[in-house]
Amino acid sequence: MADFPGFTNLDQLNEAFEQHTVGVPFNAETCTVQTLFEGVNVDPTLINRVTDPDIPDQEKSALINHWMTEYFKVAVARKAPYWMLGNHFRRACVTEIMKADYNEMVGWVSEDITMAECPIEKVTAYSNLSLQFRENIRGVLILPEFHSGDAEVPEELRVNAETLVGLNRILTAIIEKRRATLGDRSMTAGTGCQHYPYLVDFITNATNHPLIDTKKRTKGVGGIIGLHNNLNFEELEELDSTGTVKHGRLLLTTALAEYRRLNGALPATIRNRREPEMVRALFELEAMNAEGNANNSVYRQQIGNLDIIFNFFLHCRAANIINGPNPHANVFKRLNLTLHAIGTKIQGRTKTNMMLTRAGMPIANLVNLMNVTGSKHQPPYCLNARRVYDLVAVYGVIKYNDIRRSMITGAASPRCIIHMKINNLIAMTLVITYWELIHAAAADQDDINEAEHMFHQLLLQKTSEYSNTTGKTGNLFDVQLVPNEEVQNIDRQRSIQAFLALAGLQI
Repeated sequence: MADFPGFTNLDQLNEAFEQHTVGVPFNAETCTVQTLFEGVNVDPTLINRVTDPDIPDQEKSALINHWMTEYFKVAVARKAPYWMLGNHFRRACVTEIMKADYNEMVGWVSEDITMAECPIEKVTAYSNLSLQFRENIRGVLILPEFHSGDAEVPEELRVNAETLVGLNRILTAIIEKRRATLGDRSMTAGTGCQHYPYLVDFITNATNHPLIDTKKRTKGVGGIIGLHNNLNFEELEELDSTGTVKHGRLLLTTALAEYRRLNGALPATIRNRREPEMVRALFELEAMNAEGNANNSVYRQQIGNLDIIFNFFLHCRAANIINGPNPHANVFKRLNLTLHAIGTKIQGRTKTNMMLTRAGMPIANLVNLMNVTGSKHQPPYCLNARRVYDLVAVYGVIKYNDIRRSMITGAASPRCIIHMKINNLIAMTLVITYWELIHAAAADQDDINEAEHMFHQLLLQKTSEYSNTTGKTGNLFDVQLVPNEEVQNIDRQRSIQAFLALAGLQI
């Protein structure tokens, strides 16, 4: 009867890996799309169908998912998931996740299924625990794919003319959605940003003096006043609903944070300002950043820092798949086969949940852990139907009982595109084409869609889908796209032929 691999070190892994990939006609270790064909394209019929108003949205989504599945199955790495399938790796991770340090977060997985947004304190706790988990299992993180590189978010991205327009459209869409979503959220959440409209002209230097409505502020003074004439700036600190000082910060400080959140950056000339209140507000803003309490985008913190290895074992413990220091291997065998089956076709929440349920207990418990909000800002430790494909990337790429065949066929997970390098023209074109399909189908009304998510991950300079980027610096929204004519254009006709031959796509 087939069992999980028994290797315990890199030499044994390499030997076993080579045995299973002898004669495989492509680079099975890295498996970027470029190893199999020269470009990314799509049958024009697919474009026609996803733009047809008479075709239901669900069918359009299925068509796009079918197209993407073939790319992802090709692109996913093989060696890292093969190593993670082994007994040695699993036992080390089980021992660590069973420690009491993780008890509270295990509880959060099920308790926060109705949480649409995550408090900064919980985001920070997640980041710290994910790093602790990795530090304590470092002995089994033996491949480069498990470690984040030193490269930060680039200030400049050199692309060819063919991808420049598409990438600019994606960046613009992300920034516009971010501005609309976070702007609306801040104005309704009682965060003190109601004063922003009165201070924005002062921030941009359009007026010499800020104006503010003080009806709900200090001293019972009502109406619009000029701060330079009536009140010292320091007296207008943020108040809560009871009139008590909430943060002890200048209103200008939170207005600056709001400006940066809505526009992606502060005005270029802001550092040249010499007004005392502006100098103090900028100092406070830097302190807020250092504390991790600035009005940053939760989207950027969470999505950029998801650790899918940590999440896999966290969810397994929360679902009682890991119920002690020595969980039964047969449960993990069923989980492996189930996740591989899910990875053979990207699909929606209903079918994914059905397949998990059919796997029986305790695997079916994963369905009960699904966050029900549908929000892209939900806690990073929560599970949802899309994040099930993160589980696939960890434990469903290689089938334990059919290793060689699954080495060739792979399994699909949107996470797999992350290990493609940022200067890889194929990776960029894949993201653009995916985004264009979603946009054409009018299916991109969510805050951040899957293609935009993938572009963000590429910019984060992750070495692979299995790395942790906590602590990376840089700002996606400051990236400058620069044309580079040295990058050759894609031969689209050959791309179409190669893709159709590979995927056997019939639409």
